[in-house]
Amino acid sequence: MRIHHVLFFTVALSLTPGLSFAQPPQAVPGDTTEVRVGDAGQFRPAFQIEPLVHRFEARRGKLIPFEFELVAKTETTVDIKAVAMIQQETGIILPAENSPVPPGLTVSSEGRVDLGEEEMTLIKGTVRVPLDDSPFHTFGVLVKNVNGESVDVNGAQPEGTSLGVKFVTQYLLRCDVDVLGARGGVVERLVLPHGELGEANGFALARVFIENPTPDSTTFNARCRLRNVATGAEYPTFELGMPCRANLSGPERLEGRILGDSRIRVEAPIPHPLFVGDYELIVDLVERNKVQLTQRFPVSVVGDDFPAQNR
Repeated sequence: MRIHHVLFFTVALSLTPGLSFAQPPQAVPGDTTEVRVGDAGQFRPAFQIEPLVHRFEARRGKLIPFEFELVAKTETTVDIKAVAMIQQETGIILPAENSPVPPGLTVSSEGRVDLGEEEMTLIKGTVRVPLDDSPFHTFGVLVKNVNGESVDVNGAQPEGTSLGVKFVTQYLLRCDVDVLGARGGVVERLVLPHGELGEANGFALARVFIENPTPDSTTFNARCRLRNVATGAEYPTFELGMPCRANLSGPERLEGRILGDSRIRVEAPIPHPLFVGDYELIVDLVERNKVQLTQRFPVSVVGDDFPAQNR
């Protein structure tokens, strides 16, 4: 009797605000088979949700109802649950399924829903604005289909093991709340452990790392300038932004947002040439047009570090 095994890898088609990507399949220990997955773009999401983000303005303690509209694009079963959030260094916010859910977030919809093609359901819940000093909060709802689409990777084999890929549609929905009348005070408690000059396509780049040791989220703008140590001359000020917002336009492109107990980086091309020598990289964190924190970092330019600026 011939026994045929199919080994499945799971690829999550994740859709988060400002981000859509396919997470790579997890490796199987001891398996050296090369797996080639085709363009994930040919696989349609099992469902669509509007909007991806709700943005509210409210005072501390207010209870805010929300709802998202989910439309199935094929027959599917979806799981819906409130989640905590974590922030990557680039500023991207992702679900933290193993962390406690914020106490102010409640999802009143059913946790699992069966849907037919083009069937619609509403995801409902409430958020209560915390009573802390944070000027903003973000709450997350994770939605993903249980029965993902399975695809054979290397074709059926008469015996042994073949490989397949299961595509799972996953949305991270957000409720962002700007707090009216917030006291703030979080920005001045942020820590800037390191600043440096980087290089991008031959041009100079200013890069600064920011850590939030508090449990409170906050917003800020990061302004940067360079001072020539030898001459004391200061160059014009420019603003730094989170990499995840580099393709946005308008004021939000340069608005920094950092969650509690997180570490991010902000960066930007330096808008003027830098010559060989020693400099100070001066960074101001600004909240409500007032500088709350200033940090200086020694940096140097050696030789032809940034060849593109000499063209």
